[in-house]
Formats: sequence, C-alpha cells, structure tokens
Amino acid sequence: MYDLQPISRSDIQDFIKIMEKIRDSHNLEINNFYPYALVLILILALILRFIGLDRGMWIDESFSFRWDKDFNIIKLIISLRDYDKPPLYFILLYFWTKINASEEFCRLLSIIFDIGSLIVLMKWLKQYSSVASILGGVYFATLPIILRYSQEIRLYSLLVFATVIAFFFASRIASKPEKSFAYVGLTLGLSLATSVQLVGIMLVPPIALFIILMTILEKKDVYWNKLILSLAIPCLIFSFFYFIYLTTLTQRTIDWWMPPLSWELLSSTTKYLFGLSNLFFHSNTDNIIVFIFFALLTMALFFGQWKNNYPFILAALVFWLEIIIYSLIKTHIFFYRIILPGIVPFIGFLVLQITSIKIKYIKKISIILLTILTGIFTFNWVSFQAYQPVEYYKPVANLIESQWQANNPVIIYPGYIASTVKYYLEQIPEDNHLVVWFTNDSEKLKSDIRNKLFSLDKEQSKEIFVVSRIDLTLKQEDYKNLLLAIKSEIKSQVTIKIALIMSHELFFVNNWEKSKTFLDILSSEFGQPLSYQDKKAYILSEYKFIPSQI
Repeated sequence: MYDLQPISRSDIQDFIKIMEKIRDSHNLEINNFYPYALVLILILALILRFIGLDRGMWIDESFSFRWDKDFNIIKLIISLRDYDKPPLYFILLYFWTKINASEEFCRLLSIIFDIGSLIVLMKWLKQYSSVASILGGVYFATLPIILRYSQEIRLYSLLVFATVIAFFFASRIASKPEKSFAYVGLTLGLSLATSVQLVGIMLVPPIALFIILMTILEKKDVYWNKLILSLAIPCLIFSFFYFIYLTTLTQRTIDWWMPPLSWELLSSTTKYLFGLSNLFFHSNTDNIIVFIFFALLTMALFFGQWKNNYPFILAALVFWLEIIIYSLIKTHIFFYRIILPGIVPFIGFLVLQITSIKIKYIKKISIILLTILTGIFTFNWVSFQAYQPVEYYKPVANLIESQWQANNPVIIYPGYIASTVKYYLEQIPEDNHLVVWFTNDSEKLKSDIRNKLFSLDKEQSKEIFVVSRIDLTLKQEDYKNLLLAIKSEIKSQVTIKIALIMSHELFFVNNWEKSKTFLDILSSEFGQPLSYQDKKAYILSEYKFIPSQI
C-alpha cells in the first residue's frame, strides 16, 4: 500500500515556482535567440524583395508619375488636386526620382516602407510573444500580396506601413494608457494613412475598437480625452483632402471602374489576399497551399486562446466590413489592394492564436504548417512570381520593337495605357505613335489614322501595330469603331499585327471570355489570322488585309 500524503499549500507553491523557472528559462532562450531571428528574417525579406525589380510596370504604376518634365513641387501639388488620392506618396516619389528615375530604383522606395512595416510588426507582436513575433515576421516577409506591393511603384506599401504604426501604438495605449507618447504615435500613424489613401480613414473605427477591447483585457482605464483627440486629428486631415483638396473626386468616382460586389469577387479577392491563388497561372502548389492554410486556420481558431486575441480579428473584420458596406450603399471600392490594411491585424491574430495553443503537439504542428506555408510562398516567389508582371506591357513592347521597321505606325488604344506602352518602346520614335482616347468621333479618328499611315512615308505603311488592353471598362463597340476606322484608311495590302493585353482585374470577376469577343471582332473585320498566340496574359495575332476584299 502506498502512503498517500495530502498536498499542502507549500507543495503547490513549490510546484508553481518550478513551473515559473521552466517558463522563464524557456523565455530566456527565446529572447536570446530573438535578435538572430530578427536579422535572419530581415535578410530573407530583403533577398526576396530584390528579386524581379525589372519585371515591368503596369498602368497603375505609370499613373504614379503624375508630373511633366517642367514640374516643380508647387506645380505637382496643384496638379494632384485633380487626382482621386491624397498627394503624400506622389510627392515622396517625385523627390525620390530626382536621385534616379529608373524602374528598379523607384521600386526601392516601396521596399523601404515595407521593411519598415516588417520591423514595426515584429516589435508590435513582441509585446505579446517573442515566438509570435518571429512567426508573424516570417509570414509577413513571404506573403505573396505583401511581396508584390513591397516592390510596386504605388502607395500601398506606405499605407501598410502607416497601418502597422497605428496598431503598434494602439497596443501601447492599451497597456499604458496614461503615456501621452503612445497617443502621439497613434495620431501620426492614422494621419499618415489618411494622407496616403482615403480608405485610411476606415482604420479609425477598428483601431478605436481594438484599443477599447485591449484596455479592458489589460484591466486599464480608457483615457477618453486623449483617445478622442488622437482619432479626431486624422479625421480632420481626411476631411481636408475629401472636401477641399481633391476638387474632382466626385466626378472621378461617379462612373468608378471597379466591379460591383459579388460572391465571385469576394471569393477571388479573398484567395488572392491570403496567397491561395495566383493571377494568371495555376501553380501545382495551389491546392497544397489551400489545404495547409485552412488546416492552420482551423487549429488556430479551435485551439488558440480567444480570450486574449479576439480584438485582433475583430479589428480586421470591422475594417473589411466597412469597405463591403460602403461598396454596397455608395461606391464600388471593394478590391484586393483596398482591403490590404486588414491583413495587419489578421496576421497578429493568426500567430498569437498559434502561440497560445495549450496542447503542445497541436501547437508544434501549427508552427510546422506555418513554416511549410511560408516555404512554399518563398519557393513560388523565387521560381516564377517575382518575374511575372502584373500586366504584360514590357514583353509586348519588346516584341513590337523586335519586328518594327522605320515607317511602321503603332496605334495604342485606349489612351490611358499609352504612357506604360511608350515607356518600353524606347527604340520607336514618338512620331510613329498614335494614341487613341475615344472612338466615337469617327471622322476625327479616320483623319488621325490617315495622317499617321501616310505621314511616315510617301506610300502607305506596309505594317501596322495595334496595342490594346482588354479590361473591365473597354467596350466591344468602341474597339470595333477603331478597327473600322483603320480599315477605311487602308489603300493597299497591309499586315496588321494586333496585341491584346489582358487586364489582370478580369481574373477577379472571372471574365476571361471577354477576350474571345474581341477576337471575334478582329476575325469579322480582318478575316482569319495568319498567326495566333494565346499567352493567356496577352494575345498576339497577325492579319493580312487587302482593301479589294471589303
């Protein structure tokens, strides 16, 4: 028989002390390793972001260069009033290009903001868990949409940076609400966000909710006067841009190009946001990524400690819900880049849920799955995604240059793609370009085409290049009007080489069939093509046209 002795209070206290020593020694090991992990993650992030800097710009990136050669900073600020976004990023890019205006160097500006986001994100999560900070850093460093915008010559890397800053100081307010410095930091973060993109104002409600909930969890008092002031200042900045500075905002958004909200758009945008799908090419790893992501998310949701982490996911959901509601009742703005800031609190929630799992083997499996997921993201990025343009203007332009001869005109339609196409047509003189904005004035269009066909040579050009973008707004009848105008001015046999560049945004509404309707228009006007190449991201076709066959 065993002699069972009752457990005394001192025994319990000794056991607690032993467990605390084990925990403290474990935390000490993690903290000792943490600086090395931070350096390794930063090195990984930099290596990934320096791959594919010369992939080629797409039209939104070209729109970032919103100044002429003779612009000074005052002219730029005045001209930006006619745009639909606050001016801060474009002013920074303007000064950045004074150092070097190459595509690769311009991408470095976004990389700087992105690396700043990574550092602040890890420091933010370290307030709660060193392991979560490391996991969050690796996930942020390799997530495909973050990688894309870490290089893109657009404002979204800066917007994410502002978002991370705002959440970092929001956590500081929750833990030490009496410290004024944290409120100043929150004000700066939210003010930066609203000075970069108008959607930045939608960060105010989720961050206010986050602070209130985290303050309750921390059992602290809410300093309402300081908090309200911190939130009011970015609201005033937003009001200035929305009501005073951006003078043409209403006219620009009245026929906004974005697609209406639908289940198809919700599904495809969600997949792209979380790295579950690629733009044009289906990877063999896509199904594996989907399985790992949902297995990881399921374990985090079911086994993680919601009590301490739910403010993070609520902040993300509130932000996304705001955009959905706004899209339903006012203007269609729901799109992957608009909802991008919500990924910041989502990452915080995911990694904190994982690190809070009490069942050790499930926690280990979750960490392993997250590591595998980031490994696949890294492999896919290095193997092909880093080199894949968002839209294929650069390869199309290079192909045209390789076939172009001295008297060949290049017709570009619609006009808003012209700056992007012409950026890569370095060897073709400006006189050979014809940019078509509208096709409804048939007489003017015919005159412009006639002048271009015969101005380069005494005889009609033997080859004509036509570059177009098939997107959500381009209408079939407008494209047909262009082809009819070209036909009407051709007086002798000519070879017409057509390039149709697919807008990547067709992916999100699953409208790849639109390209077939444009090909049908080409066939009806010029007959069957001499050659045809469907690259999915762009289509090349060539036609022999003889006027007598009309």
